[in-house]
Amino acid sequence: MWTSVVHHVCDIHTWNSGNLFHSCKHENLSQEARNQKMWLKPGSKAHEALKNVVFNKTLRRDLKQVTKACHTGHLEVFHSALLKYCPKRLHFNYPTNAGAGAREVVNDELKKSL
Repeated sequence: MWTSVVHHVCDIHTWNSGNLFHSCKHENLSQEARNQKMWLKPGSKAHEALKNVVFNKTLRRDLKQVTKACHTGHLEVFHSALLKYCPKRLHFNYPTNAGAGAREVVNDELKKSL
């Protein structure tokens, strides 16, 4: 998917090269939308410079590693919000803890949907 950008920036949204992706996932652009964008010309200096970056082996290896990373920020925010209703220094029975947890799950899902 990363390498498909070299086609997209030239207003080419379907291509034969590549193993997994052969087209952009966005809807077809109207002629007006296409005219409003500044596309690169295939083979131009700017396009060749972009290809050098996109196909750089070191960068591609690094991106492969970064995409495997698991970030815990969202989980930390969830636990922080949960502690607002059930602080650790106070004792709550199981039904109260379970209810507060369920409330926070619903609240968290509502935030995601907005």
